[in-house]
Amino acid sequence: MFDIEDLKPKGFKRTRKVNGEKTIEFTAIPMPENENTFDLVVEESSVNALDDKYIIKKLNEQSKGKTYIKQATAIHEFFVTLINKQQPHIHNGSITFLNYMNLVFEDTPYTFVAIDFFPARSFENLGNDNRLALLQKGLDRFKAE
Repeated sequence: MFDIEDLKPKGFKRTRKVNGEKTIEFTAIPMPENENTFDLVVEESSVNALDDKYIIKKLNEQSKGKTYIKQATAIHEFFVTLINKQQPHIHNGSITFLNYMNLVFEDTPYTFVAIDFFPARSFENLGNDNRLALLQKGLDRFKAE
């Protein structure tokens, strides 16, 4: 893992999508100030930026004249963790919002807080999917944010 400030990137940009997803984009150019971090810019490496941890998911490496540059896109670790973690259990029938969110977040480093009441909803074959897909499905079905 490296800190974005140590890399001295060009064109740094952070994007927040409506669904809450956060991404960063930057260009790394080798220079004496980042000789300890430039080689750490590889796919799946962790970047600490703006007090958040991101994972590089897209990397474009190319030569521009005599300079070798790297253009990276990284996704906030929350989304990477939930996408990479499968929920193998299957639930059929009615489930409360709290039990649904427990199903989504069990065995992850994350927790949740419900600040409203939601009536139970019925589901068929709930589960056997990545946690991010289940989270989105639950928020849609319970009409929650």
